[in-house]
Amino acid sequence: MPDGKAGHNAVQEFLAVAVAEMRAARRLARTWVFVALTMLLGILTYVQYAAMHAMSGFASTLGSFGPKVLVTSIGMIMAVVLIVGMVFLAFDVRSRDQRERMAEVLDARPIGTVSLLAGRLTGLVLVLWITVVVVMGLIQAIGAMAKAFDWWGGDTLEPVSMVSFLLLDAIPVLALWGSLVILLAVAIRNRLIVALAGLGLFGLTFWATWETPFYLAPALVNFQAYLATGSEVLPEFASGVLILQRLATMLLAAAFIVLAAALHPRSDGQERVRTLGIAAGLAGLAGAGIAAILIDAASARSQRTAWIEAQVAAQAEPRADLEYVRGSIAIEPGRRIGLDLVYGLHAVEPLDELMFSFNPGVEVTELLLDGTPAESTHDAGLLRVPLAESLSPGERVELAVVASGVPDPAFGYLDSAIDLDEVQGEQGNVVLLGTEASVFDSRFVALMPTVRWMPVPGPSTGNDDPSRYRRDFFTVELDVETPPEWLVAGPGRRQETAPGRFRFAPAAPVPEVALMASRFERRHLEVAGIAFELLLYPGHGDYLAHFGNALEQLKERVEEVLGDAGKAGLTYPYDGLSLVEVPARLRTFGGGWRMDTVQALPGVVLLREYGLPTARFDTALRILRQLGQLPEETDDADGDVARTKVALLEQFFAADFSGGKLQDGVARNFLKFQTGAEGEGAIALDYVCHELVVRLLYNQEVADYFSPRTFATVSGMNETMAQLMGGFVSGGGSLSISVGAGSGPKPAGVWSRALGAPLVTLDPAEDGLGALDVLSLKAPAVAKSMVDGLGRESVARFLAELRNRYAGSNFTVEDFNAVATDTGLDLDALLGDWLGDAQLPGFVASAAQLTRLQDDEGGAPRYQVRVHLYNGESTPGLVRLGAVSESEQPIRSWSDPIQVGGETAVEIGLVAEAPPGEIWISPYLSLNRNDFRVEVPEEHPKDADAAEPLNGSLPSEWRPPPEPGIVVDDLDPGFSIVYATPDDEARYAPSSSWWMGDVDIDQGLPVFNPFAPPARGWMRLEVAGTWGRYRHTAATASPGGGDASARFATRLPHAGRWRVDYYLPEPSRPRGPAGVTVRVQVQTSMLTQRRGTFDLKIVADGEETPVEFDAAVASIGWNDLGEFSLPAGEVSLVVSNSTSGSRVVADAVRWRPVEER
Repeated sequence: MPDGKAGHNAVQEFLAVAVAEMRAARRLARTWVFVALTMLLGILTYVQYAAMHAMSGFASTLGSFGPKVLVTSIGMIMAVVLIVGMVFLAFDVRSRDQRERMAEVLDARPIGTVSLLAGRLTGLVLVLWITVVVVMGLIQAIGAMAKAFDWWGGDTLEPVSMVSFLLLDAIPVLALWGSLVILLAVAIRNRLIVALAGLGLFGLTFWATWETPFYLAPALVNFQAYLATGSEVLPEFASGVLILQRLATMLLAAAFIVLAAALHPRSDGQERVRTLGIAAGLAGLAGAGIAAILIDAASARSQRTAWIEAQVAAQAEPRADLEYVRGSIAIEPGRRIGLDLVYGLHAVEPLDELMFSFNPGVEVTELLLDGTPAESTHDAGLLRVPLAESLSPGERVELAVVASGVPDPAFGYLDSAIDLDEVQGEQGNVVLLGTEASVFDSRFVALMPTVRWMPVPGPSTGNDDPSRYRRDFFTVELDVETPPEWLVAGPGRRQETAPGRFRFAPAAPVPEVALMASRFERRHLEVAGIAFELLLYPGHGDYLAHFGNALEQLKERVEEVLGDAGKAGLTYPYDGLSLVEVPARLRTFGGGWRMDTVQALPGVVLLREYGLPTARFDTALRILRQLGQLPEETDDADGDVARTKVALLEQFFAADFSGGKLQDGVARNFLKFQTGAEGEGAIALDYVCHELVVRLLYNQEVADYFSPRTFATVSGMNETMAQLMGGFVSGGGSLSISVGAGSGPKPAGVWSRALGAPLVTLDPAEDGLGALDVLSLKAPAVAKSMVDGLGRESVARFLAELRNRYAGSNFTVEDFNAVATDTGLDLDALLGDWLGDAQLPGFVASAAQLTRLQDDEGGAPRYQVRVHLYNGESTPGLVRLGAVSESEQPIRSWSDPIQVGGETAVEIGLVAEAPPGEIWISPYLSLNRNDFRVEVPEEHPKDADAAEPLNGSLPSEWRPPPEPGIVVDDLDPGFSIVYATPDDEARYAPSSSWWMGDVDIDQGLPVFNPFAPPARGWMRLEVAGTWGRYRHTAATASPGGGDASARFATRLPHAGRWRVDYYLPEPSRPRGPAGVTVRVQVQTSMLTQRRGTFDLKIVADGEETPVEFDAAVASIGWNDLGEFSLPAGEVSLVVSNSTSGSRVVADAVRWRPVEER
């Protein structure tokens, strides 16, 4: 009883101290400073995420940044502030007692020092923890009100993740840092040193956390924000590893408190040695817990490394070709899967054994080879079955496999260019794309092909480059058993044979098999005999209620897409398509060099739970109504509202930048999952064929190919977000819902790589990101050229024939060209050697001729535009002629695609409805890189001409007239930037930023980026109105001290009098043939900034001649700088960055001998 009473008293004293400390902390002004700062940052962070999520109805990926997903990220920001607050509350616990004359009282009381310090720590932790609880409570209230009152933005936090953060993140981390600061305060006693030491240690720890590899984070990181995102589909309060790590953290905090008690000058009758021993024991237990997690992580890492080595070593071994898989699969969620499968295989080359990649977590219990029991080994994820007799090429064998177990998700994506285990720092953003290669939970099962849950011929690495290893296509007949009331999605239409029993037997081949199973809420629609279904987490279907009145229009749109493809023989190959909601933890990017999205699977498209199922379409529709792009629901007799909603859905998926483009995913079923290229040039062929399919189906392009590298850097994320938001405000500030446009301009670095090597030589093993950039530039352009230049019907026939001949197998470059020839496509005349040659066409245009034609039959005016166009390169190309009227609501007219052969000219005609204010040439893929403007007559003709209209092209003998004299442009070799001193060069050198990444360099100059701070020195603009042969660019600089200059140098053929001209670009605001982007708008505005005097000088024979030039009164175009006596040989005009205006512009310089005037 005495011991019990003493313990009861100790608890009472501990609680009394904790309450007293809470009261004392409440009286401190600094407490309220940190409370207020925590509340402010917590609410602001929530508002930021809520605002991003509010726009998720326009772009699927924005849903990944909602507050429901990022609960722990919101909490972590508050916890960081409170940790700093803890430093300033606990750094003077001892000195505060002495200052308030409490030290003598406490020292005289019988309370133990451990209880005293633990009570004080508990009081401080509770004060700060309650702050977090209150803020999260407020956020939940705001989210609930947002739902109740139908606000434009706002959502509640996922409750399980929130409670997990409050209990398993906030309390342990506050206790840890509070105990550490108390220990420092007792040991050091100098408040300033304690505060500095505490802040320094926290800063160091935070940096170490940032740099911790992902596989070690569960042991060393105290915030779940680094490990996973919240989930409604699969909420998880805590894993066993998390509980162990948090217990170790609390034990370490206890060790710090006990050690502080041992070092405390106050005597409580306890032996210091005993107290130190307890502290050491607690620290040892904490260390043992952390060590156990580290050892387990290192062991798993070692095991994965062994798997990778074994798989890579087997890549060169011969493998059988898979023809079919038949059998049954039993799914017992959270327990096991059972496989009873029969494989039909044949040899492509001599085989002595059958080799498969097969998940180590699934154990083989029986093997039959052509009905006879066979021996096998299953080691390091390789299942090997020796053959009694070697197979010759073409010989077949049948293998029956019986196996069961739980697939190990660690076996997935073994050859990923970004190793998720090793990601750290800003690369941690890829966690937003999921972390688990498969899911086998009692509530949800996702059997992804990468984990090899069923045996697959060949190793699981090295299969992403078809030039080395061709893809294997096969047919399937699978019976799948699940728990009652569960549904399963797989390849093609699901046939229910009994409750919980389903069959998948698509007629078309597949390259892989995935199964998704859970208790889904199902929405379905049948169009043209194809079953479309939406499988969602129960309750998430409510978010799609806004589209209830658009089902007929949605069906019409699907029929339109399928009908157009079907008429050309390119029918949808499966009889069903399932759109399945999957939990946030499921990894949605693949392995290999590209790490392509895995959300597109044969007959299945995966929807991340924070995409379509929870997107804020209500806000998107409201915004469209505010902008006048969406009528009220009551005014929809003609179906305009419903069609706009369908268009919104299309944009929603098209704007996705996390791998969830539905258009891309569905299109893969038509060709990519049926056949594929092999051998030399296979990668480029696959990409072009896929772009052709997408363009035929939706009249758009994929272009900006997904890669998790975007998420792996802060700069990539920010740039993508900036471009997305910039696209929203392009074209007059409206949120356009058109999805027919292509991607934006590619960086100069991408063009440099594209012009440096032909597509056939692309080697992603050497530079995966560079290869993807080149493909994203060239493949869409080649596909667009083929469709527009050869006709949609012709290209569709070509693709249909390609699929008919090679479905279930592969084709080579020669096969591709043979099919093109057989279907009447002349690719050489259209594109030249697009695969084996990196050369591109380059176009130069004449001034436009404008005549008024006789009005049409309805009395509407017609204007004839004629332009001569010369291709100065040997490679043929395609262009279109565009005209933009001067009216307040511009009318944009386009010609049909015009083919221009190498080193030839054509005259292009276009009949416009209104007098054009601007005329443009729009090349498909050329050295011009962008659309360029054509000179327009100043006066519009008023009298009608009886001439026949020309809509198309005629042969032309026109050639660009030679420019008088010698012209040096900012893109010519004679242009350079010179600096007064090496220090100036270093000061003006372009530098990358953590938020926007490396600077794009164009022939030595940084390229203007509207979403990044302007360059400190000279930079390059690319905008219409500047001088150029193919490209129209200018160099520009902000005012400086004359220490950085643009130099235009050339060699004069003879000495004498030379007239020097300086070109000033036209500062107009172009409307553009297809609207104007933010980039163009900002660049144009830069050219219109106030001009002043430019500091010019001519340098020849070591002598400098100053030249006066006032750009404020100069003319647009060429400006005469005067006549100069110049020697033969090198001469230059130097333009410094010194100016009395707002900007210096260096575009082009011309030297003309006086006698040529």
